[in-house]
Amino acid sequence: MRYAIGDIHGCYQNLQKLVEDKIKPGIHDRIIFLGDYIDRGPNSKAVVDYIFSLLAQGLNCFFLRGNHEEMLLESANHAAMYRTWIMNGGHTTLKNFGIDHHNRLKQKSIQHIPEKHLSFFRNTQYYIDTEEDYFFVHAALNFKIRNPLDDKRAMVWKREVSYKKKFFGKKKLVYGHTPVPLEHIRHQIESGSDTINLDAGCVYNNIDKLGNLVALNLDNMELLVQPNIEKPY
Repeated sequence: MRYAIGDIHGCYQNLQKLVEDKIKPGIHDRIIFLGDYIDRGPNSKAVVDYIFSLLAQGLNCFFLRGNHEEMLLESANHAAMYRTWIMNGGHTTLKNFGIDHHNRLKQKSIQHIPEKHLSFFRNTQYYIDTEEDYFFVHAALNFKIRNPLDDKRAMVWKREVSYKKKFFGKKKLVYGHTPVPLEHIRHQIESGSDTINLDAGCVYNNIDKLGNLVALNLDNMELLVQPNIEKPY
């Protein structure tokens, strides 16, 4: 079976329960992560370490880059982006790694994140194309340019999602980035929509109708839901 998992944002316990209690992946299954593993939630480091454990088990996992991974990576060279990242939950990620972002290191704090984890972020993909039935991206594509695959910023940041049949053919677009209620996700699935947003706002369990981590079985369209069991953001 093939599965896609929406935005995690440091909600390690929820990811573990979703994978082990609901997906229960086997060696021949494939899991596609839609990005935003880090920031805001209680334990971003544990999320990535858990992903490492899945890979160590020989599971087939594929990883998209979210805007939060993009912010972290860009922060290493751009002070303005570092400030933006910190204001958008980056301080919790640094704290998870035992790094005090208020100290004199400030932007250089990123250099103290272990290379194994930084390498994971660097090696995430901007999009995944099955060439048959699905196209995956964290946010959206920019169809205002000749080749939307040239605009990587849109793939991690764009909010307005559009669907161009000429580009996708018979493929469904699966994405995350913008939190939506479960009812919205279920409607997209049940109505046979060409676009499916799997960001159920896991980290926002203090907001009505959000606070869920979801996985979609891409082969039978079953939606697996893990309500957030961790402290509110």
